[in-house]
Amino acid sequence: MNPPLDTHRNHRGAPRIGYVLKVYPRFSETFIVTEILAREAQGEDLSIYALRPTTDARFHPEIARVAARVNWVGRPNRAIDLWSQLTAGLTCQEDRERFAAIMPVLAELPGDVVAQGVELARQARRDSITHLHAHFASLAGRVAWIASALTGIPYTVTTHAKDIFHESVDPVWLRRICADAQRVIAISRYNEDYLKTVLAGTGATVSLRYNALELDRFSYRAPQPVSATRAEPLRVCAVGRLVPKEGLRRPGRGGEDPGELWYRRRGGAGR
Repeated sequence: MNPPLDTHRNHRGAPRIGYVLKVYPRFSETFIVTEILAREAQGEDLSIYALRPTTDARFHPEIARVAARVNWVGRPNRAIDLWSQLTAGLTCQEDRERFAAIMPVLAELPGDVVAQGVELARQARRDSITHLHAHFASLAGRVAWIASALTGIPYTVTTHAKDIFHESVDPVWLRRICADAQRVIAISRYNEDYLKTVLAGTGATVSLRYNALELDRFSYRAPQPVSATRAEPLRVCAVGRLVPKEGLRRPGRGGEDPGELWYRRRGGAGR
């Protein structure tokens, strides 16, 4: 576990949350924007730390409502830049000792990820961040873990799909990130059960939190009743990417007769 090394309060003594995201803004990740807006509506003080630049050509209008400052966590492309970023972030002996203590596991990661973890630690201290929250237990989770190990700032992580189910997932790092997190968020009951299995013995605290919607934007309308003796097939509109991990399979496979499927593609890529 990463020990609480420092007392983290900003100049007003109020908590300040740092969101660690691989890319921000991202057209397909409306759930993150909705979450940020909901927390800001409750008066929380947020700051966003992006690890990669966005490549999207269009954005949802809700992004304009986000008040949180967006910070770019530099990613070095050359060895000399990587070394400069490390030395700039490890200026005191105590930080260097903490870095040395976790170096055996950092050696398993790409150098740019390590450098971004050190840079996030520097920026989090600069901004008086009291808590880090990462979305996805992959790149963002690893960078948050490094920053937490260097500063003692606690972190939580929201897991999704690709970061826990994909064949590329490193189970050792998944368990490490989740074990040291103050709390691990699962977005579905299936994911919660899966995480409790793969994280068994780590002491990780897993909680279920569904992705939120702004209900004021989607007024309720009672569905029309469907007769059990209906002759014509149902017409179903599915919104999402047509891939199994999104819960959508191509219609008519496996002997199924889904009736008529209207498919609406959602923009974005998997994480």
